[in-house]
Amino acid sequence: SPQQQQQQQQQQQELSGAASGLAPPCSLMGLRPCSPEEAGMDHRCLEEHRSRNRWQASLNVLPGVAECVLSRDRIAYLDLMGSADVERGVPVRETTLFRCFSMTKPVTAVAVMKLVEAKKISLDDPVAKYIREFQDVKVVKSNSAEEWGITGDSHEHLEPLQTPMTIRHLLTHTSGLSYGPDRVSKDAALKASSAAEGSYLTLVQDVDSGRIRTLKSFCEALAQLPLRFQPGAQWMYSHGVDVAGRIIEIVSQRSLEAFLQEEVLQPLSMTRTTFFVPPGRAKHLAAMYLAEEHPEALKEEPQPDKPLCSLRRVDGWKPEDSRWCGRRKQQVLAGGGIMGSCAGGLVSCLQDMALFLSMLSSEGKMPCGRRLLKASTIRHLLKDWLSMSSVVGHDSGRRKPLQGWPYGPTIGWNPLGHIRKKDQCLYMGGWSTSWAIYPKQRLATLSMSQSLVYFDIPGWIARKDELDAAVEFASAQHRRRLSALGRHRAATTTATTTKATSTT
Repeated sequence: SPQQQQQQQQQQQELSGAASGLAPPCSLMGLRPCSPEEAGMDHRCLEEHRSRNRWQASLNVLPGVAECVLSRDRIAYLDLMGSADVERGVPVRETTLFRCFSMTKPVTAVAVMKLVEAKKISLDDPVAKYIREFQDVKVVKSNSAEEWGITGDSHEHLEPLQTPMTIRHLLTHTSGLSYGPDRVSKDAALKASSAAEGSYLTLVQDVDSGRIRTLKSFCEALAQLPLRFQPGAQWMYSHGVDVAGRIIEIVSQRSLEAFLQEEVLQPLSMTRTTFFVPPGRAKHLAAMYLAEEHPEALKEEPQPDKPLCSLRRVDGWKPEDSRWCGRRKQQVLAGGGIMGSCAGGLVSCLQDMALFLSMLSSEGKMPCGRRLLKASTIRHLLKDWLSMSSVVGHDSGRRKPLQGWPYGPTIGWNPLGHIRKKDQCLYMGGWSTSWAIYPKQRLATLSMSQSLVYFDIPGWIARKDELDAAVEFASAQHRRRLSALGRHRAATTTATTTKATSTT
């Protein structure tokens, strides 16, 4: 009713008033500022997270971070903290460039959907329709999946393809493809940890050495390796999105880089996002670090300004030495986020990725008001594709949903990333860059850093130290405060009414 709406607005104003002492968030290009309370969050929880970022920095775990929380096309929280390059004293800015790794996948998926909307391709098209090398690909038998050393000539371990591999399989990592071993830098040992990784070892080495120099030759070499399972039978993280990138090239008759720039990045004003940083802009590229623990420090309660670890630079001593700077070190365009053992994928910044997230959380509408994708396309992308018969097929006439990595039956998958089934929260990330979309709350989070930590941090509290968890807690706290205000107002109204009645 109008009266209830008025009460809700008044409660919202009271909550916003509680945050009036808080400095308004800085704006990003194309995104208007708003208070956390206007976006349905308790500002105190976000400010606690902001202080915990500085606690992490004092422990030397986090050199710097760029973070924001979006409410569709508004920005409700922003934190630019610490150093992008510790050795050179370069501060983190909204335009600092970070390696996206698997955050590249959703950008490539949006490009694929542009071709689908234009009716240039269908998600159910066989991959072999565009890349003929996949026509006669063999498949590892299920009872041979753990056998090492299987090649295309290991006939006793192979069987024919039973289900055509489709573009939909590529985007959901159900194609039968896999990934090879990776490492933090070429100085580290390259070791396979599974039979699947082992079968891709030579392919990875050929990319690292420069013997494979184009996406075309990469996909042709990939098609010579047996699939790890029949398409639709399992979920396995893979080069599927890289193959989808090659299909984009074939259909559009443009390089993947050109198509992404012209059809996705430029319309969104993502002017700094690229596969290769020009040498003249290398100073904007964040250094990449591996946190190496101090065993003795980890045994004690963490103290501010007492480092838990050392940060080892792993992508060149100078920005110009980075594998993402120029084209001389890495030539294969990786729409899936990694190519070879330790390179590939887009480079982007908080400013650009915030615009991308705003478009997704606004059902395809860009901050400028124009559409990049139809609302129906975005709604389809936000579903769990691992439960779709077009992905997994049928078993005795019934669908057989697959489990997504890494959390089993509670997590699904779609072309944009992981989907948490209980609340449809969608998230994606790689090497300390990540984002999440909360459709019900109409919120999105984005966190970008470039420090990889492989050990547990003493004193770590998820709802304080992780942006996603802090936002979830802030939303819950805001709802509790609204409810408490409502109960207080109702009790006050009742008491006033009772007093007036007794006086009468």
